[in-house]
Amino acid sequence: KNGTPIIAAIQDFITAAYLLSNKNNFFDRKTFCQIANYMFNGEGAFDPDTGKRHPIEIPPPVIWKPQALWTGKQIFNLLMRPYKGCRVLVNLEAACKQFKKNGDQPPDLNENDAYLVIRNSEVMCGVMDKATVGDGKKDSVFYVMMRDFGPDHAVQGMNRLSKLSARWLSNNGFSLGISDVTPGE
Repeated sequence: KNGTPIIAAIQDFITAAYLLSNKNNFFDRKTFCQIANYMFNGEGAFDPDTGKRHPIEIPPPVIWKPQALWTGKQIFNLLMRPYKGCRVLVNLEAACKQFKKNGDQPPDLNENDAYLVIRNSEVMCGVMDKATVGDGKKDSVFYVMMRDFGPDHAVQGMNRLSKLSARWLSNNGFSLGISDVTPGE
């Protein structure tokens, strides 16, 4: 299919990714660690290069005072690069589905947080939506992971997103059916 991925996130996976990466999500340490563990089953991160598991390394909080808080965007940092020794360093700039150019304003200053910028697997701005995780396009996160680091790392990222989405949505009042996770023909 023109070198583009044929597998991409769908439906509830995109919903969870969008809701979690929204700019207004802040979590205390306990909640952040619980959400991070949704992806790893409490077993650490699997490295497809070595076949070993590594402990997850929680990033520093974005807000320190009056209370330490982490963002939903930092969950996606862990999804792409769960520990410092991981060689996956995603670099991507892509317009999100809601992006509209506003004159001469740089796209990463979009007031709707609708332009995704990832540097060294850290989400700087933007949301994870259909355009950035759901489409099988060349500017999707999983395509960049596959192109730059191989299909095994892309599979690990997609697997983490599927676990994260199902568990986070079920704890936040959403439901999944078997048809949401069954591959098509």
